[in-house]
Amino acid sequence: MESIIDYKFEIKAAERKDVPLIYNLVMELARHEQLSDHVKGTAKDIERFAFGEEKIAHIYCGWVTPICPSSSSLSSLSSSSLSHLEPKMISYTIHYLNYSARPLTHPWIQFRLTDDGLIKCAIEFDDTNSSSSNKKIIK
Repeated sequence: MESIIDYKFEIKAAERKDVPLIYNLVMELARHEQLSDHVKGTAKDIERFAFGEEKIAHIYCGWVTPICPSSSSLSSLSSSSLSHLEPKMISYTIHYLNYSARPLTHPWIQFRLTDDGLIKCAIEFDDTNSSSSNKKIIK
């Protein structure tokens, strides 16, 4: 029998109503890895940190949606088959946006500079670490 249903995969930003599904996927993975006892967070924690005033996380969900190629194909499906046409969340990703920076004070970081930034850094390094008073700058 030829399948008349195709599938579409979409990635969408999570909504508050998705929290129980996301938590279920977290727990499913923990059970699979035999690490259920390591899960400390709850669905309420996910909701608080992804949708509350303390928002620190962004969650995206992968959804599989069965689709029928035409309305005539839909009429040949039984009512029990139609109940399986709703989208199903099959994956998620959680992103934490955390920007931090420090001034370039370590020599190993300074060598990542290029062009004029590298020249300026080399001159400053030379000024700081050289006892010679006769310095030539090559450009």
